[in-house]
Amino acid sequence: MKIALVCTSLGYSRRGFERFSLELFDCVKEELPITLFGCRSNGRPNEISLPCLKHDRFLRFLRGKTRDNYYFQQFSYALSFIPFVVWHEYDIVHCSEPAVCHFLFHAKRRFKFRYKVLFTDGLGLHPALG
Repeated sequence: MKIALVCTSLGYSRRGFERFSLELFDCVKEELPITLFGCRSNGRPNEISLPCLKHDRFLRFLRGKTRDNYYFQQFSYALSFIPFVVWHEYDIVHCSEPAVCHFLFHAKRRFKFRYKVLFTDGLGLHPALG
């Protein structure tokens, strides 16, 4: 079983999701086949950095639209992540960001990918809003 732990702002921001993901990774990396995905890697083993749009840079022009800037950051990260999860045949994808999980869930259904999405409801969202 291979596990992908995804946090779109890891290495870029220091909020709850980032801290939780890094601490979880550090706790289980010796016992489980896990890879940590973020947007900036510390160069440690089993950490991978992927590109994405940053929510506080050129996405500022999207303010006031139906989705916030952080949504677009998550969505762009999910697009970068899909090839890794499929090519490297991860069994479980764990993440705490709703847009990433939503995208991965629908990509899995649409294209019959094998991974399972484990969403840690860190935001207290109702399932219909995720």
